[in-house]
Amino acid sequence: MANLDFQTSMVLVAVSMFSALSALFLGGIFASRRSVPCADGSIRDLVERTLFVFRNKKLIDATPNALLFAGAPVKNSDTWRALCRRLENSHPGVQEALDNLAADMAPVELCDLPDGRVLAWRRHDLTFLELIAAQPGGAEPDKHDLHFLRQLADAAPVLIWSEDSAGAVVWANLPYLKLVARLNGTEPPSDPPYPALFFQKSERPPSRRCSVRIPGQTTPLWFEVESHDLESEGRLYYAIHADPVVKAEGALRNFVQTLTKTFAHLPTGLAIFDKDRQLALFNPALSDMTTLEPEWLTDRPSLYAFLDRLRENRHLPEPKDYKSWRYRIAELEKAAEQGTYEENWALPSGKTYKVTGRPHPEGAVAFLFEDITSEMRLRRQFRSELALGQSVLDCEPDAIAVFSAGEELVMSNDAYAALWGIAPDEMLARITLSESLQHWRDRCKPNSYAGQSSILGPGASNDRKPRTESVEMRTGETLGIRTSPLAQGAMLYRFTLRIPKPPGHKDTGTKKILAQA
Repeated sequence: MANLDFQTSMVLVAVSMFSALSALFLGGIFASRRSVPCADGSIRDLVERTLFVFRNKKLIDATPNALLFAGAPVKNSDTWRALCRRLENSHPGVQEALDNLAADMAPVELCDLPDGRVLAWRRHDLTFLELIAAQPGGAEPDKHDLHFLRQLADAAPVLIWSEDSAGAVVWANLPYLKLVARLNGTEPPSDPPYPALFFQKSERPPSRRCSVRIPGQTTPLWFEVESHDLESEGRLYYAIHADPVVKAEGALRNFVQTLTKTFAHLPTGLAIFDKDRQLALFNPALSDMTTLEPEWLTDRPSLYAFLDRLRENRHLPEPKDYKSWRYRIAELEKAAEQGTYEENWALPSGKTYKVTGRPHPEGAVAFLFEDITSEMRLRRQFRSELALGQSVLDCEPDAIAVFSAGEELVMSNDAYAALWGIAPDEMLARITLSESLQHWRDRCKPNSYAGQSSILGPGASNDRKPRTESVEMRTGETLGIRTSPLAQGAMLYRFTLRIPKPPGHKDTGTKKILAQA
């Protein structure tokens, strides 16, 4: 009998804690979990009272003891009618007395019960109904209530059990007992103390993830265990199935490992920071390029700590001052979130990194580090060679122009700009061969290039053979023109200006070089 009473009390404690979650939002009276004065003016804890609160005959709140007294299931619209019918059967006139309650008056005693009395009062539009026990502790719930509570605990989709102060399992619901029977290959135990499933008496952690291995199964069952202290110096436990969570975490780890193996062979350094800006994923190339230790990267540093360490290792462009650098880092993070960050970092060591920031799902940000030192060196060398070639052309006394296979001007010298009055490097639009031919014709006398075979003639742009001819400019000078085909379909035009000789001059082979502008 003692065991039965203890089991019953454990069931009541578990359900009372569950019911209290839905019974503590009374209007201004229950706010901040304050107490309500009883009929005699004393103050009593709400949890220990059997109190109903109605508005327009609809239940809006109740204490846990009141929910136990009303039975289950509790419906807001039916509770008033059920209570009135229950009291009216033994005390006729209770319904009429409730309907005639005056507002803001002292509590009225409606009737006497074998185990107490019933009080009612009204405050504004709220009606309060309280059952006061004749002796401390009140009346025990009837057999219907106990049966419902046992069904409620046994039908729960979680394992529930309680331990005494010594750590012995003194009560458990049906799912817990079935798991014990499954482990031992027997029927569910009927008498406490029951076997402990998850940990020894000395451990008793407040919350943790635990596993149970079933004989004949390769994978264990996982549970999230939560515990709460009881007033009786015991402890109440809840174990929720966590197999889906464990499987999802395992799948995520496998996915991350697969990504890590995939990115391990990339020469580009990869660093992915989660929504909290903690390093979530990196590849070996990142460690090689930045000289950051893999052990340090594995500790998941923040984005700011990562960039600080890069700065210490001289793998960041050196700013003028630290304040401007911190502001630049904030702008870097913002630009990466928008997918617009792309910059070349010229490092003090002479290396150049191309850094790209891209947004990822769930607020994450990915940074790609690419070593473009060789590319930048080749680019600078190429630009140097172009500058050298241009300077060589500018030293030539003849005007020179080079057109690509697409008939666009790609190169010219200073003598060409002085001769034709065109500075190609100052023009916004591209200059084509057809436009240049027309410009050359406008500066020369038409009769000097008449005929289809002339270099300046209508069909000159289609002729790819080397040719030489002389034309007369409108200023009176004689202009020698020579074309030379180049590689990849390009064509070179060379212009030599000859000044007319005075009468009686015998030197017929003299050329005068055009003065450079």
